[in-house]
Amino acid sequence: MSRTAPKRAPAKQQHGGRRGRGSGDDQLSSLPDGLLHAVLSFHKSRQVVQTSVLSKRWRHLWRSMPCLDIDQSEFPGRTTAPGTDHDFENFADNLLLFHDAPLLHRFRLSSRCAAGGPASRNHNRDADRWIRGGIKNCPSMLEIDLGDYCIGVPLPDLGTCSHLLKRLHLSGMSLNDGFAQLLHFGCPVLEDLEIKHCFCLFRGITSHTLKTLTICGCLTCPGDDCLIIAAPALVSLHLDVDVFNYKAGVSVNEAANLVNAFICSDDNKGLCKLLDGLTSVESLELSETMVPMDGGSENFPTFSNLRSLTLDHCDMTNNFQILRHFLQNASNLEKLTLQYCKLPEGSKKRKGKDKPKWASSRRQDLTFQCPNLKLTEIKYSKGDDKRLFELLFGIWSNLRRATLILTKD
Repeated sequence: MSRTAPKRAPAKQQHGGRRGRGSGDDQLSSLPDGLLHAVLSFHKSRQVVQTSVLSKRWRHLWRSMPCLDIDQSEFPGRTTAPGTDHDFENFADNLLLFHDAPLLHRFRLSSRCAAGGPASRNHNRDADRWIRGGIKNCPSMLEIDLGDYCIGVPLPDLGTCSHLLKRLHLSGMSLNDGFAQLLHFGCPVLEDLEIKHCFCLFRGITSHTLKTLTICGCLTCPGDDCLIIAAPALVSLHLDVDVFNYKAGVSVNEAANLVNAFICSDDNKGLCKLLDGLTSVESLELSETMVPMDGGSENFPTFSNLRSLTLDHCDMTNNFQILRHFLQNASNLEKLTLQYCKLPEGSKKRKGKDKPKWASSRRQDLTFQCPNLKLTEIKYSKGDDKRLFELLFGIWSNLRRATLILTKD
């Protein structure tokens, strides 16, 4: 009796065949638009549009995307000469022309300004057109980045669309005094405001819903007015300002809920006034500053909630004054970080065994009571060893219960 060889199973049963691959495509394409939009929202708009070549199902999906992220960096071949960046200009124009979602969740535009001349004017004209095209769909998150100090583009009138804004990030724009009115009366649900490298003509920020505020590197017309921030719901504050643009300083009012604050300012005289509005913070970082005080630490505000204090590149050549005031007015401090601060000059080389002056005076000056201090971290540069030893000699009795970490650059 002859035996016949067993029949081999069809390829589609062993490896899935075309039907298996096709069904995989069908499964992905059969997902609802909302889920596909959620996945695509992690990508920039040019990448999203490129998915239109995958299949008929994806051909027009980009048009109903609730998120638009137009980024000029996706066009690396661009130049700064006027009228030569046609690829990006055409892409942005066509995207906004054919996009038909009724509402936007997020609109982001990143388009760096050319340096002066016709190129700058063309860029400002184009950027204004793209911004208007984005805000017409009333995004709840609006992020505009036109580079550093491209101050020729004002923020267009948002109209009733501002009532839906929860996040507003602006960089390189011109903001007039009407911007303060917009924040106060036109943005009832705004929670996150970021202003970087903008030309600011307003002198106040008032919002009852704002939780996060960032002001960094902005220019303004020098004057005698103080920038007043009144935001009772504010939780996080980041300020990086200079005395040239804010001669009268910055004042924070009604910030009882403030938890985190970062302050970088060369306005040493105005800093004391600013600190008066930050007494509720639990975490505070001061950078590149010094606090001059005519009186003692009793004139310094009390930080009862402060748990973490960071002094970064601060000037402490005035006998550790800023450090002393904080340590004597923050009894609940748990973590102290000093990063590359400018320390007082060390004592000169002495003859014999005379007792150095800092051995008695500075130890008394730096006496403080922080029973909850658990960690002290000091980062310092090469050459500061002796001055650092003088600092530690003065406060060692207060650090015996805390972990001390020294890091030399």
